[in-house]
Amino acid sequence: MSFVFYDTETTGISTAFDQILQFGAVHTDENLNVLERFEIRCRLQPHIIMSPGAMLVTGVTIEQASHPDYPSHYEMVRAIRQKLTQWSPAIFVGYNSMAFDEELLRQAFYQTLHDPYLTNKQGNTRADAMLLVKGVAQFEPGCLVIPAKSNGRPNFKLDALAPANGFDHQNAHDAMADVEALIHLCKIVAEEAPQEWSNFIRFSQKATCADFLGAGDPILLSEYYSFGGQKHFPVICIGSDMEQPNKHLCFDLSHDPSDFRTLDHAALIQCIKNGPKPLRKTKINAAPSIRDIYDAPAWCLGGLSVDDIEARAQLVLADAEFIARLISAYEASKEEYPESDHVEERIYGGVDRRAKLTPFEG
Repeated sequence: MSFVFYDTETTGISTAFDQILQFGAVHTDENLNVLERFEIRCRLQPHIIMSPGAMLVTGVTIEQASHPDYPSHYEMVRAIRQKLTQWSPAIFVGYNSMAFDEELLRQAFYQTLHDPYLTNKQGNTRADAMLLVKGVAQFEPGCLVIPAKSNGRPNFKLDALAPANGFDHQNAHDAMADVEALIHLCKIVAEEAPQEWSNFIRFSQKATCADFLGAGDPILLSEYYSFGGQKHFPVICIGSDMEQPNKHLCFDLSHDPSDFRTLDHAALIQCIKNGPKPLRKTKINAAPSIRDIYDAPAWCLGGLSVDDIEARAQLVLADAEFIARLISAYEASKEEYPESDHVEERIYGGVDRRAKLTPFEG
């Protein structure tokens, strides 16, 4: 399958209330050879206030963002959608895209009455190269040079990472320049850490993730956090969220199942809410960082052997009543959140009822 690497430059960091000002994308073949480039800017919408921080980062002024020769936001979104549809099906890849760029892109589609889910429908899949880089730093430490912040912690920002690995990134925070930097890093990983690259592609696909999690074998789940930390969990999948079936529930095998099997319903709820937490959640449609437990180095197994992990997994899977109680406690632990007063914040909630309408695709 081909790839679409993309990046956005925006008016700020709010995925609900800011807007895309510049969009850049490169379509490549499966070997990362460039097939086509696409770049577009648009005018600032009248109701959007640009963040001073964003202006400092991108160098774009209000006057530049309001240039009359630029297309409107709606015209830009239409052009983006037309091009991405033309390139589909593909694997859509950004850098920190799951948390930011894709959310802005979905909002742009949503607010212009288009289907928001272009990147994971109609045969398309999605993945986040920041998670790839963080995984490589953990499991293939010789592949990429990871620069350090002033406090000594690893710096995974693209404008620091790309130059450290040989990319001339003088024009950082320009959407197309950032896309080129992203492709440069992916080429290094594909060549120097082929197993990590293979996993990255493999688990961009929801069906593959579902099959892997549902096979009944323990796996390693890696979670990477925005502040730079990471944790690794040996887990076994036990079910899924009743309301969100793409969210799979896994028992954390770093815990002894016997510590939870005798707890009553109320105690299980408290553990799920406050810890020690027996369950980890992972979304099969969000390219989770997962791998076979046999491919996991010993240092990330919390002092357990693979035999220990397999024995705990079998103990969990053999107790259907325990699994049912865990899932029941999980469902009971979920908090209800009121519907937002702002339509922009209802993309995943009540306003989705508008999907009954037929979007104009002209």
